[in-house]
Amino acid sequence: MDTARLGDDQLFENGITENGDKRIFESESGISMVSTGTSNRFTIFNFLISQGNLRIPFEARRKFATDSVTGEGYHYYSFLTFGRLGSDPPGPNPIEPELEDFWKQKAAAALVVYGYHYEGLEKPPWRYRVLLGGKLYTRLDFGFKYQLFAEPWLGE
Repeated sequence: MDTARLGDDQLFENGITENGDKRIFESESGISMVSTGTSNRFTIFNFLISQGNLRIPFEARRKFATDSVTGEGYHYYSFLTFGRLGSDPPGPNPIEPELEDFWKQKAAAALVVYGYHYEGLEKPPWRYRVLLGGKLYTRLDFGFKYQLFAEPWLGE
């Protein structure tokens, strides 16, 4: 799978909701993402990305892989559904078709910050990736800088 750069964007960060729950958010745009549970105990995760009154549920699968160049392991997410959860009955998609790519890119950027469970910024930028349009993206592809680690990386 190829990697590609999406360009600089507003940067997501970790935060807390009004009721004390963890979230990923962009302060300027008001876009936020929260984990809403799992569909499968270890591999399929439910999320909700939102801005104002717009609420977009989606499911993503997390898999483990090994980088063919460095030999290091990483986790990557791929979208299974977008606009609904797999367990939802068929219905109207809350996203206008021409905006779906925009929202998937926002969700992808939030997922690399989310990481395994709201700790993506504490890990090397290549540790969590998102498969989008046949390409794998890391935090660096979304404009994050390597030095954004919360803790020094000691080569886990």
